[in-house]
Amino acid sequence: SRVKFLLDEPCATMSVLRRTSSESSEKTGKAGVIADLEASWKQFLRGFSLAFACRSSLSVLLRVLQLARGGKLREIFSIDNLFSEKTLVVRVDAVRLGLFVGQFSGCYELVTRLLARYRGTTDGKNALVGGFLSGFSLLYLKAEDRRTVSLYAMARVAQCLYNLLKNRGYWHFWGSDWNHGDALLFAASSAQVMYAYVMRPTSLPASYYKFIQRTGPIAEEVLEAVRTQNRGIPIAIEPVLNYVKKYSVTGCIPELTSTPTIIGCDILHPMETHCTKNSLRVLIDAFRKILPVYGSLTLISVVIVGFMRFIKDPVKSLIHGAKDTLRSSLFLATFPGVYQAVICAQRNMTTTDHRFLYWIAGFIAAGSSILIEKKSRRSELALYALPRALDSLYTVLYDRRWLGAFPQGELVLFSLACSGIMYCYEHEPTAISSVIRWVIAKVFPPQVVKEEVEENK
Repeated sequence: SRVKFLLDEPCATMSVLRRTSSESSEKTGKAGVIADLEASWKQFLRGFSLAFACRSSLSVLLRVLQLARGGKLREIFSIDNLFSEKTLVVRVDAVRLGLFVGQFSGCYELVTRLLARYRGTTDGKNALVGGFLSGFSLLYLKAEDRRTVSLYAMARVAQCLYNLLKNRGYWHFWGSDWNHGDALLFAASSAQVMYAYVMRPTSLPASYYKFIQRTGPIAEEVLEAVRTQNRGIPIAIEPVLNYVKKYSVTGCIPELTSTPTIIGCDILHPMETHCTKNSLRVLIDAFRKILPVYGSLTLISVVIVGFMRFIKDPVKSLIHGAKDTLRSSLFLATFPGVYQAVICAQRNMTTTDHRFLYWIAGFIAAGSSILIEKKSRRSELALYALPRALDSLYTVLYDRRWLGAFPQGELVLFSLACSGIMYCYEHEPTAISSVIRWVIAKVFPPQVVKEEVEENK
């Protein structure tokens, strides 16, 4: 019956293994510790190999897509062009990710086994302690990536905590039964991100800001003019006028002072005089830019994540992936189109500007565009945007000295998050996201645990 339970509840297999081991194993003292060390070492090797292989395979696949998009199809079959270290820089990142996952899984396996052996129980305390200590594997990642990873983990554990409290009837938050609660969270998070994009770009990761800038319709010199104008600082006139001269379709140069009350539409989009047509142009341009990106990501998901489904029915998998690509590309293209439309509407209604408008515009654009996406993806997108919004908000408040600094705060935050996530994975599986449960199950595969349980029996 215990083996049947393992087949039905894969996320409970680790705790069952340790309970079975502590109940039936005769090994004590040094022999027992050695057995636990061997098991944790095997888990480290498995986690390292899996993460290293995934990161390396992803880089190779991206290189293939890069060559295919450049029309260099013959070079795909050349080992030198495909795997050359000059074009495929993956070794350091793959090792970092491998050590991160391997150390996390190996440390968790060791700590929980030792606690189960010496405490004689596999209650939630073991998972909490094991998850917290395993969180120190974050140090293997680059310093600039740790905050993003820790905030993402904290958003996930907050989701787990809310689901747990709701399942037990302790807490019911307004909107949890509303069909568009995920859209509301995405809209609020994106509003903070878009405010930071216009007013506080330094509070966003550099790569994330560049992505928004490339997808968005406003040139950097115009954005800088909007920022300085809202701060009451004289703007740099020459770069703005040079931009207008370069892209103006009418040849008319607007009058601009160093202290304007607002940066008008004739400066925001000189290449199109009509605001409605400009918003449509922004949508189409963004769709063209993002379609190849989403196409590549979808192909990776279809081939790597859904490999077995792809092998069984490749045509169906590719058709399904193409539909998802078009839908996601339309969602992301609609976002800047609506955002631009709201900004233009404000310019047509008033002659003064206010920084809070860019928060409102982000909320409206995100809240309307997210409804294009599939319902199953909305909560994932919301939890993707939430850490960046919180990070931006913290940076703004810290710069204003409303909040203080916390040494190694991202490490402590990640360890606490891992503690809660691993507790839920072992003892409250219904509270954890299916995506996170799937990822952890790949690192701690049920089939390996079953074999060890049967061996112990």
